[in-house]
Amino acid sequence: MSVTQSAVQICNLGLNRVGVLQTIVSLSPPDNTPAGVAASLVYDFVRQAILAKFPWPWASKYTTLAVVATNPNQEWRYAYQYPTDALFIRRVTVSPTAANLQPYGTSPGFTFDRGDTNPNPPPFEVGYLNSSRVIYTDLQYAACKYTFDQTDTGAFTPEFVNLLAWRLAIDFADSLANDAGQRERCEKMYQIVELKCAAISMNEMQNSQPSVDYNSATVRARW
Repeated sequence: MSVTQSAVQICNLGLNRVGVLQTIVSLSPPDNTPAGVAASLVYDFVRQAILAKFPWPWASKYTTLAVVATNPNQEWRYAYQYPTDALFIRRVTVSPTAANLQPYGTSPGFTFDRGDTNPNPPPFEVGYLNSSRVIYTDLQYAACKYTFDQTDTGAFTPEFVNLLAWRLAIDFADSLANDAGQRERCEKMYQIVELKCAAISMNEMQNSQPSVDYNSATVRARW
């Protein structure tokens, strides 16, 4: 059973890795120490950056997207609202509800594909429309999987905590240790742990699910 690490404990782990033995007790408000100020400045930024790098299963969500505009520009048919808590859109696919809607539900050969098994997934692009972040795509009924801004450290795996602490240590090496050798050592360790995390993050998912043809006789008979 893993022990949950708080944000403060993760920062202290990073500080320890560059030889800063004085611990901090708070990020908000920050400790009135060089270590406390440094940790409060970089923790959220670094956490979000690492979350966005991989499809961590415990930081993933699915949602049906809301249309904000049709024919928003010369390249795309639809603009959808960008999820407010999203850090990175992993894929866009047809919403499951589209099986019962026009034009998908009655189109011959229509299949609902989760997206990760599709060799030709629906194209999309993230952009801005009327000062808001949007997702452009040609899908009329779109859903997406995305990495959200997971702040609950209780959800963090030991591998993520280790990676986050090493990444924090890189910044602390610059601002606190002022030692190029420390930074280089932390960068090397971060790269090693990052490779392991990339593999681990992919192990808790399965991509072999076949597509479902909603117009097949078998599916129609069940409904």
